[in-house]
Amino acid sequence: MDELGIERAVVVGHSMGSLVATRFALDNPSRVEALVLIGACATLRGNEAIGALSRDGVAEMMDPVDAAFVRAFQESTLARPVPPAFLDTVVAESGKVPARVWRDALRAMLEEDFSGELRNISAPALVVWGDRDGVCSRMEQERLIAALPAATLVVHEGAGHAPQWEDPRRVVADITGFLARTP
Repeated sequence: MDELGIERAVVVGHSMGSLVATRFALDNPSRVEALVLIGACATLRGNEAIGALSRDGVAEMMDPVDAAFVRAFQESTLARPVPPAFLDTVVAESGKVPARVWRDALRAMLEEDFSGELRNISAPALVVWGDRDGVCSRMEQERLIAALPAATLVVHEGAGHAPQWEDPRRVVADITGFLARTP
């Protein structure tokens, strides 16, 4: 943002990216116009789905990363089909990530917990969640909404952990509508 001369921005994150976006909002409140969290949890510490992913595949992962594992992981986050070419691209890009990065990222996600700081985020926040999300539960959405002082929850019925992949037009409409209502 500094390099591009952007003083304030709408910060958007999905899944692990939502943790990054949230940390950015906590560390740089004056730089965040609004916050959009998709497939987000207040914390992943103790999250069974991420813990199982770590134990059952990533902990012992070796390079090159198994494409079948990556495909199964990406497909497991979906509740509705996405265009096959798009999924192929996601799998190919995810497969480029070295095994040590998968391990380190998951370990960091499971260890991090700044849920007690969420009340310090003053920026308006939009939380987008698919009600068939196998990673972040409805209870997690309620925790987020309760902790973030200016939060709105939008539920995508029938969507999984990545509603922006499953129904991108609707997620764009959710975000643009939210921003139009945000002072």
